[in-house]
Amino acid sequence: MAYTALAYDLYTLDHHTLLQDKLVKRLRIKDQFQGARYETYVSAAFIRAGFDVVLEDENNPAQTHCEFIASHQATGLQYSVEAKSRHRAGFLGQTGTPKPLEEIEADVYKLLQQALAKKAEHERIIFIDVNVPPEGSTAFEMKWFKKVAAQLVRLEESQNAENPWPSAFVFFTNHPYHYVGNEQPEPGRTAVLGTINLPDFKQPHLAAFGKYPAITQLFESIMNHTVIPKDFS
Repeated sequence: MAYTALAYDLYTLDHHTLLQDKLVKRLRIKDQFQGARYETYVSAAFIRAGFDVVLEDENNPAQTHCEFIASHQATGLQYSVEAKSRHRAGFLGQTGTPKPLEEIEADVYKLLQQALAKKAEHERIIFIDVNVPPEGSTAFEMKWFKKVAAQLVRLEESQNAENPWPSAFVFFTNHPYHYVGNEQPEPGRTAVLGTINLPDFKQPHLAAFGKYPAITQLFESIMNHTVIPKDFS
């Protein structure tokens, strides 16, 4: 499933003329694979959700920038998108000795800060892969979800009132294929949505979603497009 999911994402980018040689090269370098793989997934997820994607110029070192600009086809709304994946020693091409699985936690606070500090021209959407072993429970009951939710609260409560963090939609994902053996059942992928400095989402999500059709479409696409099509029209 890990291989076929990557193949589908590469196909999606190639079909929309967004598959760059630089990305393919990074996927072939062991210690760069994880970041390149996650960027591939996030870009493909936006395309499947009905967005146009324009990649940022990575050759401009003068300033920080997000991964790409996503334009929602139905509304014309534009978003600056940043993608980050939590590295773990000994997994996904990273050097070092891996921790016991029970000691791996969704400690993504610094990644959140780094993503929010990037320069962005539009409203922000941040994707963070928490990279933790699978749990046998629903998304909102998982330990990693409770931990990242607490970290979002901590970010808001500890921010400088005169210079607060920019508002952002934050998608937390987990694709834990590399934590299970080849003979074990496919663990499945998980995604949850959080926010920072968006008061509307302090209310129940269903009420807030009506004000953000592009985010609604993106979230529904991520949750529903989990099976690779058997053929393409």
